[in-house]
Amino acid sequence: MLIVIGTNPGSVRGKAAPGSTVVLIHDNALRYRVNEKTSTADAAGNFAFDNVAPGNFKAFAWETVERGIWQDLNFMRSQEERGVPVHVDEGKLSTIDSKLN
Repeated sequence: MLIVIGTNPGSVRGKAAPGSTVVLIHDNALRYRVNEKTSTADAAGNFAFDNVAPGNFKAFAWETVERGIWQDLNFMRSQEERGVPVHVDEGKLSTIDSKLN
């Protein structure tokens, strides 16, 4: 087991449909064992995640979704192609350039 402790987390910004639920999930073996980060896109479609540990993630957005369903392996298998990869570096801002949908 690898434990990484850091004091300089990164952040992620992007766009999705206004009011969408946006989820940032680890893109590794920890995917379903570590708490994901969730946000709601504002009226302009902007969303943000702060205090993100460095690493590889996938971002997903849904206009309508049951809360927490993204922790269901079967549901996520059907959604995998929708995920947008994002890499977070220590202390840096990562931007998702394409609008999530």
